[in-house]
Amino acid sequence: MLFMGLTLSSLAQIDTSATLVVEKNQEAELAYNKGVAALQKQQYGEAITSFTNAVSFKPNFTQAHVNLGVALSAIGNYEQAIAAFDHALDLDGTQGQVWNARGMAFFHNRNYSAAIESFQKAIDVQYRSEDTFYYLGAAFFLTENYERAIESYNEVVKISPTNANAYSDRASCYKMLEKFKEAEQDYRKAIGLNPQFYVAWDNLGSLQVREKNYDAAISSFSKAIAQKNDFYIAYNNRGEAYFLKGEYTAASQDFQKALELNPKYSFVYNNIGIMLAQQNKHIEAIEAYSKAIRLDASYGAAYFHRANSYELLQDFDKSCSDLKKARSTGFTVSDGFLSGCN
Repeated sequence: MLFMGLTLSSLAQIDTSATLVVEKNQEAELAYNKGVAALQKQQYGEAITSFTNAVSFKPNFTQAHVNLGVALSAIGNYEQAIAAFDHALDLDGTQGQVWNARGMAFFHNRNYSAAIESFQKAIDVQYRSEDTFYYLGAAFFLTENYERAIESYNEVVKISPTNANAYSDRASCYKMLEKFKEAEQDYRKAIGLNPQFYVAWDNLGSLQVREKNYDAAISSFSKAIAQKNDFYIAYNNRGEAYFLKGEYTAASQDFQKALELNPKYSFVYNNIGIMLAQQNKHIEAIEAYSKAIRLDASYGAAYFHRANSYELLQDFDKSCSDLKKARSTGFTVSDGFLSGCN
C-alpha cells in the first residue's frame, strides 16, 4: 500500500499573496488584486473569475495565469488548471514552481506519465523541493517503475531525513521488487519516525505474514488498528494472519469487523471463502466467493477459488466456467487446470 501522505501543499510554494501597485487604466492589475484577495480567503470561484478577467485584459500576465491555475486546482478542475499553467510556462518556462504545480495537477488527474514529465522539468530548472521528488516517486510507483521511484524517494530523504512517508513508500517499492529485507528496514524506519503511522504498521504486518511470522504480524496489525480503529484493511489482514495460524474464531471475528466497517470490501469475502473451504464447508465457501464476485466482477482470485470448491462438490461444469472466467480477468490459470474442460 502506497501511503501518499502529502497534499497539494506544493501550491502554497507559489507566491499567491502578492498584490500589485495599481495606476490609472490598469484593469488587469485591479482584477488580479481582487483575485489574490479572494484566493487568500479560499473563495475560489471569485478568484477564478478575477484572474480570468485579468488575463483577458492582459494576455501576457504570467502571474495571473499561474494563480488561475492554483485556484482551478483547488476546486479539482485539473484540466483547466493545466491549461492555465501552460499559458504561464509559454510566457516563462523557467518557473520551477509552476512546472511542479502542473505536475501536481496531472498527478491528481491520474495522468502519471505527464506528471513525471512536469516534475522532471521542475528539477531541470533547479526546483528541487521535497514535494517534487515525493510526488515524482509516487508517479513512478503508480506506473510500476519501482527502481526510478526509489531514486526519487532517496532524494526526498536527503532533503528531509525525517520524512516517514518517504521511507514507507520506498519500502513499498522494495516490496514490489521482492527486496523484502530492505522493505522491512524502511517500514521500521518510518515507524521509528512516526509510531502512529498505521499504514506502515499494516505494511510491516503483511511482510511478516509472508515470512510466516504470524504472531509478529498480528502484533503489527493490532498496532495499526490501535492507531486507527476503523482501519478495515488491517482487520482483514489480521484475520488472514489468524487464519494462517489456525485460529479460525479470531479470524472470523476480524473478517466480520472488516465487513462491518466496509460492507463492499470484496477481499474479505474471498478470505472468508478460503477459510470455509479449508474447513470443507464448500457450499458456504461458494456463497462467500459469490458475494466477492458480485462486488467485483473482475475478481479473478474469487472465480478461481470458487472453481476449486465447485470441483470438490463435483460440479465440473461450473468449475470449468469459473476457471475460464478467472483466466479472462488476467488471473493466472495454468493449462493443467483447464485440461478437462471443453
